[in-house]
Amino acid sequence: MSDSNDDENIIDKIKKSAPPLEDYIDTSGDEWRWRTVTEIQGPHPIHGSTTGENFVINTNTQHWYCYRAGHESWGSIIDYVAMKNGIIECEEAGNIPSNKWVEVFQICCEEFDVKNRYGGMNEDKLRELKEKREERDEVYNILTEFSKIAHSKIDHVSWDGKNVREHLKDKRAFSDDIIDELNIGFWDDKVTEELIEKYDTEDLLRSGLFVVPSSIKKNKKDPLELSLQSLSKPLEGRIIFPYWIRRKVAYIIGRKTPITEWESGPKYYKLRSGEKYNEVSDVISNEIFYGEDHARRKQLLITEGVTDCISLLDAGYDAISPVTTSFREEDKSKLIKLTDGSYEVIIINDNEKSKAGEKGALKTAKVLFDAGRNVKIAFPPRSEDVEKVDVDDYLTDHNNSPEAVKNILKTARTYIDYRIDNLSEGNIDGVVEFLKELEGRDYMKIDYALNKLEKKTGITKIVLRRKLRELGIEDPLDFDSS
Repeated sequence: MSDSNDDENIIDKIKKSAPPLEDYIDTSGDEWRWRTVTEIQGPHPIHGSTTGENFVINTNTQHWYCYRAGHESWGSIIDYVAMKNGIIECEEAGNIPSNKWVEVFQICCEEFDVKNRYGGMNEDKLRELKEKREERDEVYNILTEFSKIAHSKIDHVSWDGKNVREHLKDKRAFSDDIIDELNIGFWDDKVTEELIEKYDTEDLLRSGLFVVPSSIKKNKKDPLELSLQSLSKPLEGRIIFPYWIRRKVAYIIGRKTPITEWESGPKYYKLRSGEKYNEVSDVISNEIFYGEDHARRKQLLITEGVTDCISLLDAGYDAISPVTTSFREEDKSKLIKLTDGSYEVIIINDNEKSKAGEKGALKTAKVLFDAGRNVKIAFPPRSEDVEKVDVDDYLTDHNNSPEAVKNILKTARTYIDYRIDNLSEGNIDGVVEFLKELEGRDYMKIDYALNKLEKKTGITKIVLRRKLRELGIEDPLDFDSS
């Protein structure tokens, strides 16, 4: 959307005008140290630190992180300026309220001389940004409140002699802690009653929780003149899994249960948006990944389904999920951005005889490998006589224990290893295609790949290097091995 591009241009102008975070924040004192080659660690410059090491600057991503319990926040230099000037608290970073955006942008523009460098900001576009942020805040607040209401029902809604919480613990081995932390809930009649009492029709339609049935749209009736009870509630009767981003719910998916009224519906149903649902706000988007708040960590796991992801989180690992077999084309740039702060990314899909999960994992791994990520592929163990081992089912059988995740991670192979190990004998075209993927890679990775290729195919490194140059790929050793 054009508005989104305009928003990004405003933010980009500020970031391009600003100095690097490590220069803007004084990190010259003895209390600061290099934790890794790209991370500087020390005390929080504004609210301080009891340990002297609760604040980290990533010089590569240009993000800062606060690890104080209860904060666990992060942001860019824009968030830091807002925090430094007392406009937001540390724990609000990354989720600046819409009524503070204009003030934050104006201070940043003045401090970093955006006007002289880039001509300042278009006031109309700034106004549009503020309105869009206000709408986002309003919709996210509705979804957050809905999730809290739905979560309050899980100990009271039952089928087959167990309430929702007991089903989650029995079928998925989810702990009480993860159920409560993620506000997993259930939408029953009482949730509907509370929503109707708390919000008007327009608010609930914008949130995507209620949608206009196609029969009403055909008759071109004004949905705002209809009763809420006449509208569709696709997630009603389902277990509710909220997508959290910076302490706000930005999206929701619901799982069918034995008491879901719409029995013929899909197992999982997401909030609807887009042209077909023009009553729903544009801020509702299927572009959000489940578990986004757990990205940008040291080691990041990527898996297929929402319950796969929750099981990994429950075991103490950071994980995200597209809630599909593989990421869509339009998700690539976001995936690359989310993994920018991770030293290792491991894709864990279902282990299937059909190879569907493997194909999806390989496709995602290639995107990350091309972006320079240290990416690996792993699968839960599967015996030959079993058709499929689901990540979540495997972890459930092992009570979502960290040891079970470690067993999966033992199978992890780098993208280079995986590609070469899976080359069929005599597949020269496959070798050439893989060589093309080495363009721009670190010379150590190229040398490792050529050594492994030589052992796998019997083609000597001399020939492989010649082929690299023939393909127009720069030989990192820059000499003729012959």
